[in-house]
Amino acid sequence: MKLIHTSDWHLGQLLHGQSRELEHARFLSWLLATLCTREVDVLLVTGDIFDSANPPSSAQRQYYQFLASARAAAPWLQIVVIAGNHDSGARLDAPLELLHALDVHVVGALRGTDASAIALKNSKRETAAWLVAVPFLRPSDFPIATGSSVAGTAALYAERIDFARALCTADQALLACGHCYMVGGMLSSLSERDIQRGHQDALPVDIFPTDLAYVALGHLHRAQAIGGREAVRYSGSPLPLSMIERDYVHQVLLVEFAGRNVRSIESIVVPRARDIILLPATHAPLEQVLSALKALPRTATSDLKPLLEVRVQLDSPQVRLRAQLLEALGDAWAELVNISVRYPERTELEPSPARLPTELSPLELFDLAYRARFNDPAPLELRALFSDALQAATP
Repeated sequence: MKLIHTSDWHLGQLLHGQSRELEHARFLSWLLATLCTREVDVLLVTGDIFDSANPPSSAQRQYYQFLASARAAAPWLQIVVIAGNHDSGARLDAPLELLHALDVHVVGALRGTDASAIALKNSKRETAAWLVAVPFLRPSDFPIATGSSVAGTAALYAERIDFARALCTADQALLACGHCYMVGGMLSSLSERDIQRGHQDALPVDIFPTDLAYVALGHLHRAQAIGGREAVRYSGSPLPLSMIERDYVHQVLLVEFAGRNVRSIESIVVPRARDIILLPATHAPLEQVLSALKALPRTATSDLKPLLEVRVQLDSPQVRLRAQLLEALGDAWAELVNISVRYPERTELEPSPARLPTELSPLELFDLAYRARFNDPAPLELRALFSDALQAATP
């Protein structure tokens, strides 16, 4: 049996206001071609199909168009989808019966133990493996008696794995999948929601018994194996979901099984439809940044403009900063989507009153905050902009 493990599509995502729809469309087209050329039997998507619980209609259309195209192009293909923390389990489950008729198994909300065991077929349409499919778990999924979400998760998986294990014959593999955060997992703090309090809810790898041939995980965007076990894997996201993920290896995993065991795990790198540029690599003085912007290519290097984040080191706010950057950028082949500004750290803080006088106006509070941060009065231009914004926001 051949299985492709992918996760964290985040359809409908905006990156600093920029739509990713075209990038997602190219990924899904590439994925479908890969499923066909590699003659894959099972596609497993381990959560965060959408970027939000209420995705735009364009994202939902992409999802269902992909499922329909996969059914037409690869009628033998079995698809399993579980919900992630960004998804609405109820929304994913809504067309459950219709999708099941198309051999698409969706596990949006947690269901009974028997419903969590899914038979996976090989190219001969024989059951080659049993998959324990568990969606992202919320506190309401655990009985109060379990004491903690870690204990509750461990008990929930144990019960379902025992049930599926009893269904396995001697030549069938036992698999599990989930959308969760594991102890030791490396995460991207700018794009993955902090659903844990420290490591309180991080799960130990030993909740997955060693007789599981493969564990497919979603939630972390960096592709990685967990706990020194090569068969316990995050596939990672197929495209960078924040600027700092530009250097991640974005991939899907092709897993081949021989009987009860994994024969091979292959990383298949996803072609990047749009590049991401961080300029410069670390925050630098404005003049240096302006020179670097002027040096960017002025002719197209791809059919989609790279997304550009500019990193500037300033002593104090500059009212015309964006205008200066855009002027230096000119007609360069890049789309400015974010300006990251860093100021010197304060070494000494003036003592602040225990309570500010209630008669201070918003502009006076603004002046106090600016002076506390930069040890200088707010520039007149900045005061004027603040006054304009205050007026616009006042009913």
